[in-house]
Amino acid sequence: MIKNLTPKSLSITLFSLTKFSINYNLPINKDLFYFYGNLALKSITKFEHFRVALLSWSLAVNQIYIPNLLAAIIQVSFKKRFLFSPYSIALTIWSISKLSCQQSIFNLNQLSPELNSMYCELINRSKQLFQSFQLRELSMIVHGCSKMGLLNYNNFSSDFLIAIRSRQDLDDISKQSLLTFICSFSFSSGSSSSSS
Repeated sequence: MIKNLTPKSLSITLFSLTKFSINYNLPINKDLFYFYGNLALKSITKFEHFRVALLSWSLAVNQIYIPNLLAAIIQVSFKKRFLFSPYSIALTIWSISKLSCQQSIFNLNQLSPELNSMYCELINRSKQLFQSFQLRELSMIVHGCSKMGLLNYNNFSSDFLIAIRSRQDLDDISKQSLLTFICSFSFSSGSSSSSS
């Protein structure tokens, strides 16, 4: 029965276990997460965009390393990037950056050229959705890109600064917090991408 779980069931199971662990401050059963994660790897191409987001977030939060899963998440996210909702793409980008850092990958040059290019296209897609992001989604994108040294990629920080300043629905404190964070990271290092 367990081995026949659908992508929907797998993603919801991992997400629910993670939320339960966080809410009640309980340790997770990592063996169970590795088991479910390996099942997900076998069928990840069948995951809908929102399921990819839930899966990647659950694994990132719990620091679950499964060989080839990071690459698979980037590949399937790239293929489905035009189907992602603002929340899904923000959560996925944040999760990919966290999973990458857990594997000592701190910039895109440490990925293969193919994965580098795919991830950059995912970032480009997120730029097209700037005006649709809620505050938490804006924060996830900024944090995810800063972790991977991407705030300088393809004028990302400049476009982001313009997008945030033009948002009438954000209060001044929220805007200033995001703007300060972006400026603190934007020029601390050169662009990490070889695809700019």
